Amino acid sequence: MERLGNQVAIVTGGATGIGRAVVELFAKEGAAVVLADVNETEGQRVADAVLAEGGRCRFVCCDVSQAKDVEAAVDEAVRHFGKLTVAVLNAGIDVVGTVVESSEEDWWRCLRVNLGGVFLGMKYAIPQMRTAGSGSIVATASIQALLGFRAYAAYAAAKGGIIGLVHQVAVDYGGDQIRVNAICPSTVLTPMCDPELTAATDPKALIQSWAAPHPLGRIGTPEDIAQAALYLASSESSWVTGQAFAIDGGVTIRGFH
Repeated sequence: MERLGNQVAIVTGGATGIGRAVVELFAKEGAAVVLADVNETEGQRVADAVLAEGGRCRFVCCDVSQAKDVEAAVDEAVRHFGKLTVAVLNAGIDVVGTVVESSEEDWWRCLRVNLGGVFLGMKYAIPQMRTAGSGSIVATASIQALLGFRAYAAYAAAKGGIIGLVHQVAVDYGGDQIRVNAICPSTVLTPMCDPELTAATDPKALIQSWAAPHPLGRIGTPEDIAQAALYLASSESSWVTGQAFAIDGGVTIRGFH
């Protein structure tokens, strides 16, 4: 039985990494999916692969920091698939630096994409979910909203803001049967890791060092996070809202030491 039959979802940042895994899993579970991403080449390739497997998927080029792009992506879901009931607001960028080291440009760019993209996704998705009669919003935050890391000031601020926003929106729209939750991954092997792995003299040893603090002994895969998103998007979580789930191999109960 398909867990997302009759659902229409938008997934931001769906061309690679966690977003791609979400797109592929949701399509396999019966959802019609709008893949929204700035990466046109990979986004269209993923959408074509889903279609080739018999799924329903459309690619839309979308910069989540731009209101017109996000509104257009939501409109495309409704125009092509008839409604919108699920939004996985996943697009994000990685910015490194302390508050002293970070430029104002990098600070605001990180907040515009990572936090502003979630705000805009909610802003345009919620009216369509109200029309549909219910909905589920899943935002990708991070354990960096829960634990202190060195030199990730802008990133942590944006991800922490997502959790606060999730709490607020869950209260504001619960009466419309719109559920809003956040997922907080720990280290996940995605293309965001590529610069560090490329620069490393021993990439395998670097991955092992990332895995070491996790009680389960490994870092995450995009599929690990996609499974959590599937639960939150499905009717199985119908009494779950306003929560921030650490999907982290147990690292938040131990810390990075």
